[in-house]
Amino acid sequence: MQRRTNQITTIGQVLQTLESLAPPELAAEWDLAIGLEIGHPDTLVNRVLLTLDVTEQAVEMALSRSCQLIIAHHPLLFSPLPAVRLDIPEQRLIARMLKEGLGLIAAHTNLDAAEGGVADCLADTLGLNAADRQKVGPYGRLGNLPRPMLISELLLYIKEKLGALGCRVNRDQDPKIRRLAVFPGSFDEDNLPFLEQMEIDALLCGELKHHLALQLAARGITAIDAGHDVTERVVLRPLSVRLARLLPGITFAVHEGLDYNRVAFRVNQATAGDDRKATREESPGSIG
Repeated sequence: MQRRTNQITTIGQVLQTLESLAPPELAAEWDLAIGLEIGHPDTLVNRVLLTLDVTEQAVEMALSRSCQLIIAHHPLLFSPLPAVRLDIPEQRLIARMLKEGLGLIAAHTNLDAAEGGVADCLADTLGLNAADRQKVGPYGRLGNLPRPMLISELLLYIKEKLGALGCRVNRDQDPKIRRLAVFPGSFDEDNLPFLEQMEIDALLCGELKHHLALQLAARGITAIDAGHDVTERVVLRPLSVRLARLLPGITFAVHEGLDYNRVAFRVNQATAGDDRKATREESPGSIG
């Protein structure tokens, strides 16, 4: 399939399109590191890489694919920089991106909360019924599973749907679960009051602190920690497809990054028969 060459797009236009899907006003008050972090709004773009984290591997892939822009979920410039030193890995990476003319846009908690964003993509992946789905605070979603499941069944279901090889649970009982709340990434204790006000059987998140796991267990809520990466990576492919439809002159690729879940559970990928590679998948309708 040939690319349509009559479309000329700039980084600024990509940012505007992305913000139409994930408005900046949805970001948490503390989350100031969103939007254009590196680059010039007038830079022309025809190839973009989507990733969770801006790492050396993600930058290498972007450059190998001749990308002019990276869209990342986690900001690279999260705190003010005291300097740009080449002996500090993160700062060296920034300097390299500037030298190569590689731009960076971050969509963080605004993408978590947005309609069709990370929380909704996680709920979709787990098959939570969209008709009765509810918001739980700004960053959570609550809905019915396709069928009631015992916790032991639900863990296997989550592992299959998210591609996770392990989960942590805060209880040793095996109750039946129907209503599941999902929170991609870290579960913040500010969300606890929301859960207490709603009928919920279990909570799935990317990670939570030990004391929160105990508090949830005391309230009869099963908490399942599946890993930060696997609960957020679900947004990358759907977002690339949505952006490709809105920006037909651009090819979007996805960098899946290091699979922390598999590392954490020390599973031999060769033995497990895993052939997923931490590289990329082109969005439908684009060319390599």
